[in-house]
Amino acid sequence: MVFDKDLNGHGTVSNDLADALAKADPNRFQQVPASEYVKGIDY
Repeated sequence: MVFDKDLNGHGTVSNDLADALAKADPNRFQQVPASEYVKGIDY
């Protein structure tokens, strides 16, 4: 799961893609830990 601060949204992507996005632009993208997933939305 990755959170996009610019769009104020989140989406499910592979762990590799989430890592790459967070490393490429840490001010925009942030990985969401499983403990913060929202039931009914994220799983």
